[in-house]
Amino acid sequence: MRLAQAGNKAAYSELLENLAVHLRSFLPHALHTAQFGDDGVIEDLLQDILLALHQKRHTYDPALPFLPWFYGLSRHKIIDRIRSKDAYRRLMEKVSWENTVNEMESGSSSESALDIAEVLGTLTAQQREVLELTKADGLSVAEAAAKTGLSESNVKVLTYRAIRSIRRRFGGNS
Repeated sequence: MRLAQAGNKAAYSELLENLAVHLRSFLPHALHTAQFGDDGVIEDLLQDILLALHQKRHTYDPALPFLPWFYGLSRHKIIDRIRSKDAYRRLMEKVSWENTVNEMESGSSSESALDIAEVLGTLTAQQREVLELTKADGLSVAEAAAKTGLSESNVKVLTYRAIRSIRRRFGGNS
């Protein structure tokens, strides 16, 4: 990392490759993959961690050991992933997709069914599709991108915007 901070591109590339290998073996255990789905989730998180490393590399103090700094950075990204998954699960428990659709079809829509129908109505068709694929169906970003023909970054943006819209409607960060 010291060499990378000094501008050595080869050292930086080697660092990223070594960290990726390490993370691929570490992340499944850290995330308890059974809860989080397939390897696509692991790859998405790995990319998030390496991107965070790239964005925060200037904050590393070369006088200190690198691995504790890196593990702290990784820990924050893992926690963010767990929180986003848990927040989505709590939202879906509060307002079940299936119950909402059934209530709307039967004409006996409850307040929560009307709320979610209203929120879903404000989303674009693409936002609804990627939200369902990534969150309700549990597909990774890469799988959702392949299924929709969109780029992975577009799937991430659409999912983020859909969730942000839902959070605004139901109040805050939960």
